[in-house]
Amino acid sequence: MIGVAEREFKDDLFQDNLEYHKLNDYMGSCFLQYALSIILGRALPDARDGLKVVHRRILWAMHMLKLGPSGQFRKCAKVVGDVLGNYHPHSDKSVYDALCRLSQDFVMKMPLIDGHGNFGSSDDPPAAMRYTECRLTPFSKSLLLDDINLNTVELVPNFDNTHVEPLVLPCRIPNLLINGSSGIAVGLATNIPPHNPTEIIRAAMHLSENNGVLENEDELLEYVQGPDFPTGGTIKTSTENFKKIYKTGRGTLLLQSKFTFEEKVRKHNRESVSEYNDYNEIKFKIGSRISIVVTEIPYNIKISDVIANINKNVRNNNIVGISDIRDESDRNGTRLVIELKKQISSTIEIAEIIDKLNNLTELSHYFKCNFIALDKNGTKPVRFNLYNALSIWLEFRISVLKRKFNHLLKQTKYHLNITNGCLIIIRNLQPIIQLIKTYSTQSNIGDENSSGNDGDRDMERELYTKLNESYGLNDVQIKYAMKMTLKQLSRLNEETLKLKKGKLEEEIEDYKKLISDDKLIYKEITNDLKQILENSKLNERTTKIEITDGVVSEKSTPMISTMESNNGGSGYVESTSATTTTVSSTSGTDDSNVSIDPSGLNDGNITINNTTNVTDNVVDGSPKSSNTNVSKVNEDEIDNLVIYNGMGYVGKIKLDNRFYKSNKNKAIKTKLLFTPNTSIINTIPIKGQESVGKDGGEVVKSNSNIVGTSTISSDSEVTANIGVKDEKKSVSEGKVEGVNYCGSNNNNNLIVVTENKIYNISNSKLKLCKRGYNMFKYLQIKPYDQKILYLTNYKPPLKDILMLGFNDGMVSIYNNPDGKMKSGAVKLKLKLSNIKDKVIKFFLHTNPQDLINKHLFLCTKMGNCIKVNVKDIVDRLLREKRKRKNVKLVRLKEKDEVSSFCLTGDNEQILILTNLGKCKLINSNDIKLQKTKGKGYKILRQSKAKKTSEMEKIVNCLNIESSDAKRNLLLISNSGVLCKKQLNVSPSPKHHKTKKFWSNIPANDELTYSKLL
Repeated sequence: MIGVAEREFKDDLFQDNLEYHKLNDYMGSCFLQYALSIILGRALPDARDGLKVVHRRILWAMHMLKLGPSGQFRKCAKVVGDVLGNYHPHSDKSVYDALCRLSQDFVMKMPLIDGHGNFGSSDDPPAAMRYTECRLTPFSKSLLLDDINLNTVELVPNFDNTHVEPLVLPCRIPNLLINGSSGIAVGLATNIPPHNPTEIIRAAMHLSENNGVLENEDELLEYVQGPDFPTGGTIKTSTENFKKIYKTGRGTLLLQSKFTFEEKVRKHNRESVSEYNDYNEIKFKIGSRISIVVTEIPYNIKISDVIANINKNVRNNNIVGISDIRDESDRNGTRLVIELKKQISSTIEIAEIIDKLNNLTELSHYFKCNFIALDKNGTKPVRFNLYNALSIWLEFRISVLKRKFNHLLKQTKYHLNITNGCLIIIRNLQPIIQLIKTYSTQSNIGDENSSGNDGDRDMERELYTKLNESYGLNDVQIKYAMKMTLKQLSRLNEETLKLKKGKLEEEIEDYKKLISDDKLIYKEITNDLKQILENSKLNERTTKIEITDGVVSEKSTPMISTMESNNGGSGYVESTSATTTTVSSTSGTDDSNVSIDPSGLNDGNITINNTTNVTDNVVDGSPKSSNTNVSKVNEDEIDNLVIYNGMGYVGKIKLDNRFYKSNKNKAIKTKLLFTPNTSIINTIPIKGQESVGKDGGEVVKSNSNIVGTSTISSDSEVTANIGVKDEKKSVSEGKVEGVNYCGSNNNNNLIVVTENKIYNISNSKLKLCKRGYNMFKYLQIKPYDQKILYLTNYKPPLKDILMLGFNDGMVSIYNNPDGKMKSGAVKLKLKLSNIKDKVIKFFLHTNPQDLINKHLFLCTKMGNCIKVNVKDIVDRLLREKRKRKNVKLVRLKEKDEVSSFCLTGDNEQILILTNLGKCKLINSNDIKLQKTKGKGYKILRQSKAKKTSEMEKIVNCLNIESSDAKRNLLLISNSGVLCKKQLNVSPSPKHHKTKKFWSNIPANDELTYSKLL
């Protein structure tokens, strides 16, 4: 133990050498020193040469080892050892990792080191330094280290004062922008993207041609398109975002992968592969399988992370349709193969998978730009923009060239001095030789091996003095002459020396002009950059730029618009025609309610009461004024609603002029003589003068009940409610089978389809009647003997081919030669099983020639669809000369049924409507043509977590032509609510997702019927 006296002695001994500091102040000062050392000496690049300290020391060590691009490779362990021992006393791993990074072409736009061996990939680390070799690339040797021996940059002692190293390399190009940089310092971080060298050099040339001053910094953006990542990909951003990044030095870019597509077909044990750059070009051959191939990935993204993320999303059902994923990348480039399931057979499915890959995985990545580097003196970090970065490099380049020209000026003056001395010696050769001989015999003058003494030095000094006084030679000239042999002296030629002297004098004048005039320096820089562009092999642009200036085309932005309604003083609804409809947004809030009043019934007509006012809609931020002028409606265009049930009762209701005389929401009241438990099963729309075959007679089905009264919300829409009152239950005990939208033109005919007959009657036979007709009595059908399956009207005559489509996917085709169908009943002889359970979904009459380039598109309630060539079916029927044929179009899953059919052609569109009032518009060309009895593919996917009652179901599909863009669409809900909306929808690549179309459909209500007006 230390005694008390000894402890006191030690305390007294060190008392005078102790310094007291506050802990927080001392730690703050020490941490500040550490932070500065990290910022200035490790983490941030220099804006002048674009290199961090460790990168600069590696290149300098290789330069000192003479590892040029034309020389041999040396082991990386040798380079790392020299860097550690002479310049950079840190860990060997950090130095080797930095060396490998400089050689990786997936990190550096222009690699600075030529690596030989395994230098790693985006996923795999490099081999150990004892196995790999390296040397400088032509880019780094000629553009970064060129002229470094001409005193162009300052050389400072290393850490132990045994070697020297450059503070910065004399970079001939803006390397910071070309290769970029990333690093995390203390409180600072930098993330500079690489750029295309040709673009950066041209921008630097433009700045140099203007002597470093530009009127507008945006001039540089004419040369720099944007970052150019060595891994490729596609940058999606706007022009404003680019300007912001290059003006402020910070911003974010969206970088997406590049996809190619392969279609594999195996036939006769041989596999053929077709490659496509765009999925819209895929042929979808029979039995083919599609693969998505990723050939370019975002910068600094690992393929292994992408694969793991894709597998995770596939397991969680976030991405549907992927069967396998393989990494086939090698030294030739990236190749990530994503195999799709065999049932993926349409471009819209592929588009959705790509969209999911971009949204849920690293195949789409946001690159955050942060342009921070050390300033022009290398003493403090600064944030710079494109103009500042090029200006700093240009200013540095000027200083480098001035140091170079000063050095060359000194060398030229030295050679001129020697040349002048040689001229003097030639003119006085013999006397000078004799004088040197005289002094050489008396001493050891000119002997390099002699140590020399005081006498020799005095004799030499005397010789120098005599030569200077007699011939005007200075000490440098005399030393040079003393080292020359007689052979060299005899070869001196006066004329040659005079020419050399003249050239040297001209060079001296040129160097003086360059040093004194910055404009000449700028010109020299411009010429040097031009020479680099002409002679150097610079990498081409690998990253594609897609500019989106915020103006999205109509095809990429689905917009759904409606009619604008107005409340007139008379309390009626006024509606403009489809060509003059005022467009309004459907995504607004509900501003009014429409309620149903059981009173106010006119014979066969709908009575309308005004309940509330609705504010004007706003489109594109500007209010739309309502039109109060009431225009007269043509009587032939007035529409009727026909409601019928299976037991033969049909009611016809007129939507008269009052329905079109206001732009405000109204309440429509009526009552129909059907049971209160009825529900709309089929909805068959017909317009006054339109042919049924044009739109295919689309139908829907729903099991919800019609209610007598309802309260709904409306936003500038024409709405109506068909109430059902419980009267005369004995008259009709059947369910409501459908709603028929038809015109009042008496020249049209009605088609009534029962279980075994088609009845062709005149439209004039069905009068307006709120209570309904007993159609069976009129047709002389016994009650309960038949069932009305379908009712529609058409403009005569009927055409050659009749088609009936059923809910189980069966189609019955009938041959109607010469389009002759007499009035009255025509036997069908439906030979279908369980005919009592059949529901007709469409009625179509057409000619065989009208089916050329036409296809039948079919949707099921659970979201499947199939497209078949109906002309092949009809042609086969005609060849077999059969009057009737049943064809199974689709194989249905359990509890699924067909919801709608429509005819479509090439380059046309199909509108899908669901029970939730949502829609989806797809291109018909995106649907693969299949054979009959196929499963089709999913057009609407359901979440497994949802209950069956809550699932979204397809109600109807409509063929949309280009001329239909401004037409109106009639929508009817299950509770009897009518809505007229303008059709203004654009296709979307996310074909499994639907958009809200009927925005204010009543709560707990469903869409059951739709028809183009």
